[in-house]
Amino acid sequence: MKRFLIFSLSLLLTFLLVACKSESSNSEVVNYSPVFSNLNLLQEFDKFEDKLEQMPTVSNKEKEIDKLIKKIGVENFPLIQDDNVIFVYRAESQKKDISFVSDLSNWRKIKMKQLSDTSLYYLKIKAPEASRFDYKFVIDGRFKNDPFNDNKTVSSVFGLNSQVMMPKYNSQGYWRDDLTVKKGHLNKEVLKDAEVSIYLPADYKENSTKKYPVLYFIGGDKYLEYGNVTNTLDKMIAKGKLEQVIGVFIDSKELSSENRVNSLIIKKIIAYIDREYPTLTDANKRVLIGYNIFADLALRTILENNGLVASYLGESPILSEKSIELLAENTRKNISFYLHWGEFANQQNLVNNFKLARRLKEEGYRYKAEINLDGNDWGNWRENIAYGLEYILSDEQSSNGVDRLAIKEDFDGEFPNHFQIENDENIIAKEWSGKYQITFKDTSYAKLTYYKFSNFNLEADLELLSNYPFAFVFSGERNHTLLINPQQKLFNIYIDGEEVYSKEIIDLLPVKKIRLTAKDNKIDIYLNGQDLGEVSFTTEMSNYLSILGVKGTEVKFDRLYIEEEF
Repeated sequence: MKRFLIFSLSLLLTFLLVACKSESSNSEVVNYSPVFSNLNLLQEFDKFEDKLEQMPTVSNKEKEIDKLIKKIGVENFPLIQDDNVIFVYRAESQKKDISFVSDLSNWRKIKMKQLSDTSLYYLKIKAPEASRFDYKFVIDGRFKNDPFNDNKTVSSVFGLNSQVMMPKYNSQGYWRDDLTVKKGHLNKEVLKDAEVSIYLPADYKENSTKKYPVLYFIGGDKYLEYGNVTNTLDKMIAKGKLEQVIGVFIDSKELSSENRVNSLIIKKIIAYIDREYPTLTDANKRVLIGYNIFADLALRTILENNGLVASYLGESPILSEKSIELLAENTRKNISFYLHWGEFANQQNLVNNFKLARRLKEEGYRYKAEINLDGNDWGNWRENIAYGLEYILSDEQSSNGVDRLAIKEDFDGEFPNHFQIENDENIIAKEWSGKYQITFKDTSYAKLTYYKFSNFNLEADLELLSNYPFAFVFSGERNHTLLINPQQKLFNIYIDGEEVYSKEIIDLLPVKKIRLTAKDNKIDIYLNGQDLGEVSFTTEMSNYLSILGVKGTEVKFDRLYIEEEF
């Protein structure tokens, strides 16, 4: 009877998982379509684990796992239903240190659980249903792709990563090769200052009198190798999504560490292309495109050479303060901007993107800024560059996009987790269903987010489990500390260590809810729903938000919500 139950559960899981994953080879859209939506994948997996626990020997358990993996098939891992994902890894022995890292966790290690003393390790997570993300396993300190998942994507760091496309993730797939589409031509040219590859559309020779917009890709060798951008151009032109263009790919190895030199190289390349090819010389028909630090180089080149290029496309830009300053000094508003980045991973490098988006909105530029449910690597860039190209070369550009940032964390296990604190000798963090408890062993800070705050709402449902002080700290050029001190029954605000506000909170203890509303260099403070008043307060130059505790401070969070308006 026991063996029959295990077989039945295995078969049920097999039917469910095969039904939950499908990819049409004839479609540009990749998605998954759960059929048996009335079945609960997590419950069935738990039942399978319970049955294994009842088996007398590890050998018998391993045989049942073999059968299950064979029935499900390698192409159906990881196991996905709705927003639930179960990752599994089969180790060579039962004693291994196995962790999961991904865009979702900002590449921090999450320890995987061992299934009933067997060689199978697993991890259950929740992820947004419209998301895509890269991941790997870490086996005894060594990175490894998922052997049960054939779905891989190129990475600028690891070469190849395993990837997950969640059920509602849609891919236009322009970057994929399509033999039915007419191909453009790619020629290499060695100039005096740089090596470039030049893309000419399929009908270039037949249109001898036509003049073309030009796309300049900074770090172009990577766009060709990792981004498959020529496929994207071919397919978008064939489908009428993009007018015919010339593409110029500037090799990353030709670029200097000095921005002044790079800007000069790009100017010379533009002059050469205009001289040797039939181009449209309108600055709006020249587009500078880059990713990460190359997106910053593209922006600085445009702003330092006003009138040369008037269209910008940045993918996960890592922008310098200098670029933001140049934009503030710019007096010409004829530049069009498109920028996008992933919500997952590397957020500390993307903080200036929000400042840029705010500036573009305030100054009335034509722009579009988008945040993708994705990481910040080639899986994102090669997919979403198509949206940027379509927008930036359109004659009808409307300004829209990111106008607010919202971080919501209710500790239900869903990723991305914006509230992930590393344990050390000063702090112990413990998470369980719907709760996050932090114990301070010594006076210490714990960073929560790298976002820069100006006008924002912050709401926290929490419980102070001790009478020791607890504070939110906005850190940067100046430090703003909002301190709750149950021992002294006071709420204080300090700026760079100097007290600027103090209020007795005898009637408000224990504090359960905190709400902070900052706008126009003022902050309104609410404790347990009671308004304590407004205080002069600016965090314009903040770099990150932290919490502060002393030895003995214990706090338990139920919810944290932060929203910033641009």
